[in-house]
Amino acid sequence: MKYLRLLLTIFLILPTLFMISCGDKNLEYSLVQRDDQHIGGDLTFDYDSATHVAIFGGEGETVEYYNEDIARGFNKAGNRVGIKLSAPSSIKDYNTGSATVGDEKIVGGSFYRQVNNEKIGEAVFYPLVDEDNRKLELKIIWEDGTVEQTYTILIRQETQFASD
Repeated sequence: MKYLRLLLTIFLILPTLFMISCGDKNLEYSLVQRDDQHIGGDLTFDYDSATHVAIFGGEGETVEYYNEDIARGFNKAGNRVGIKLSAPSSIKDYNTGSATVGDEKIVGGSFYRQVNNEKIGEAVFYPLVDEDNRKLELKIIWEDGTVEQTYTILIRQETQFASD
């Protein structure tokens, strides 16, 4: 009877422990910065690391307009801002993962920046923004098996948008 209880306990507890350890891995959130080219123009930029909100613009500031430019990854013309995130230090596989920015889905780690045809642990995004689209969510899974992180991109209400 004693062995039966022990076996029963083992069969009930072990699967639970395996299920807990098989979950997705949580990662630290990245610091969000302006991209190196300052896409969007001369805009004030703030990042709230507690709420993961990147805030662009201000009174008298204008988000620049960009024409379609396939070389830069601008498949549509419009107003854009650029943000850069460094991958958490534990990320080693830059060929997996996914990101969603607004309605755009990016898969297979193609959001990672390339230098000399080699992906590096840096992700750069250039979302379209406009008067009706001042708040966007950026959802990113850095590599397969990690928990999705959500960042918010916000254009301040008093910011204007340049036209073509």
